[in-house]
Amino acid sequence: MKIISLAYQTVPGDELVEAKSFFVTPQQGILGDCRGAKPEEQITILSQRHWDEALSEVGCPETPWTARKARILVDDLELSNFFIGRRLKIGTSAVLELVEETTPCKKMERVCAGLLRALARDWRGGGRFKVLVRGVFNIEDEAFWLPPKHAQ
Repeated sequence: MKIISLAYQTVPGDELVEAKSFFVTPQQGILGDCRGAKPEEQITILSQRHWDEALSEVGCPETPWTARKARILVDDLELSNFFIGRRLKIGTSAVLELVEETTPCKKMERVCAGLLRALARDWRGGGRFKVLVRGVFNIEDEAFWLPPKHAQ
């Protein structure tokens, strides 16, 4: 899968700021992002395919992905309970671990009626990851699941 876009938030409640690259660490998550101090909430990854499916379902196709408040948008990412605990390598060195499914917040209903329900199915709201190995990655970098033996 490929990284399509990156965004961070310096203060909770503010708009997301798009970026060309991220530096991530286990201690801080995304450098400069307000969510980094909580390891289980460091990074949310959203699949463009799932986002588009949800928007199409509720009739809001022009809604930007940043309305979801995820930090990384990838072209396609299969997520399920099967992947919890698995590790995702991004770029040449960063490694993240899938912690849980992201539960979309009620604000999604203000974005578009029905969006909360559409995102709540089949991991469409994305996955929450923590940083295991520091690294830098950029838009267009590849991301891939490491073999399960490395996830233990």
